[in-house]
Amino acid sequence: MEKYYQLESSISGIEDIVRICKETVEDAANDGVVHVEPILPNPWDYPAWNLGYDEFFDRIDDAFRKSSQQYGVSVSYIVGVDRAMPTSVLEKVAQWAVDYQERGVEAFAYGGNEALGSQKVASACAIARKGGLQVIPHAGESCGPPSIVEALAITEASRLSHGIRAVESEILMDVLAQNQICCDICPTSNVRMGVFGSFKEIPIKSFIQAGIPFTLNSDDSLFFGASIVDEYSNIQKEFNLDEAQIAKIASDSIRFSYASNIVKTKAIDDIAKWKEKALEGKGYLL
Repeated sequence: MEKYYQLESSISGIEDIVRICKETVEDAANDGVVHVEPILPNPWDYPAWNLGYDEFFDRIDDAFRKSSQQYGVSVSYIVGVDRAMPTSVLEKVAQWAVDYQERGVEAFAYGGNEALGSQKVASACAIARKGGLQVIPHAGESCGPPSIVEALAITEASRLSHGIRAVESEILMDVLAQNQICCDICPTSNVRMGVFGSFKEIPIKSFIQAGIPFTLNSDDSLFFGASIVDEYSNIQKEFNLDEAQIAKIASDSIRFSYASNIVKTKAIDDIAKWKEKALEGKGYLL
């Protein structure tokens, strides 16, 4: 994480953020992605820039919307915070996220050191939920099942960032399956961060067998050097997943996204058509 924070510190101004926004959508389009949900920074992350709350959001929103139109990739926003922030700041960011709901903010997410737990973020999550936003907790990566149990109790989330270490508890796996709580799994990140020693140790098959919906994510493609295509390719090859299994993962990524119904319907239909052709031996995605 120290290296990550060093890299983050190289961002020197809003223009750097704007460039990242544009290139995020461009890279997604090149990978065949139809919908992205970037975790937005917030003004409290960069107080030295002296940007007003509206201006900060406007610059980011403008960059994403222009790129979305240019590349044909839809965008929904998730506002993120580091749980180590003071509670008063976490609450302000949550309200800031709610205030921009009509401009594409769909969820409030918290990350950072999982050892700090979720209780500190409870009041901010309550603000977000009361304001109509979904809450996505970061749990079950560096810490085990108790971090997931606590996060779900506080947030009543339908999606988890990571959640991969739920595999350490059969009871928790049953809870995730029964409630269809989607885990946003990040294979390359898991290996690079030392959660697992190799790709083959990632419990992909356990999640499939348990019936837990999950998505494949690059976590941070700039830092970890893996695209969405890389994630699908690596997992397919490592676990010898068939076309139906790949299609299910891709479909769940759309089903649990915050994309519009129009985008969801078309994407799921396109995935079904791909699966049909793949099963007929007329082509393979990877």
